[in-house]
Amino acid sequence: VEVTPSESCGTRGDIRGDVGVPPPRDTFCITIPEGTSACQPDGGSPLACEERGVWFLLGTASVGGCAQGGPPLFTATSHYERWVAGITREAYFAETPPDPREEEEESTEHPETTVNPEIRGHPNATEHPGARERPETTANP
Repeated sequence: VEVTPSESCGTRGDIRGDVGVPPPRDTFCITIPEGTSACQPDGGSPLACEERGVWFLLGTASVGGCAQGGPPLFTATSHYERWVAGITREAYFAETPPDPREEEEESTEHPETTVNPEIRGHPNATEHPGARERPETTANP
C-alpha cells in the first residue's frame, strides 16, 4: 500500500462524485495492488501502519475505491489528535497487548471493581470541556 497526498487523489478519478473538486486537505489516498480495493461498507475501517516496530493509526476509510471508481480516500487521524485527546482524557493505552491470563485473574479476584464508565455519576464519566465539540476540518477553497 502506498499513501499519496490528497492533492493527487483528485487527479486519479472522480472520488467524491463532484467532477473537478479536490478532496479536503485532511484526507489522503492509497494505491493498492490490482484487484483489491476499499469499498463503501469499509467506511470507518482503520488504516494502521507499523514503523520501527510501533503500530499507529494513520487514518480511517472514507470513500472511494470500488464503489466510486477512484482510489480509496482516508481521513487522516493526525488532524484530529487534539479532539481525540479531549475525548479520551486520561485513558490508558497499552504499549504492549495485555496478557489475557492476567486480566482473567484480576476479574475473578475483584469482580465488584468492574465499573461501566458510561454509568452516570461515575467519577470517570465527567465530560472534558470541549470533548463533545466537533473537530475543526479544513476545507479546500
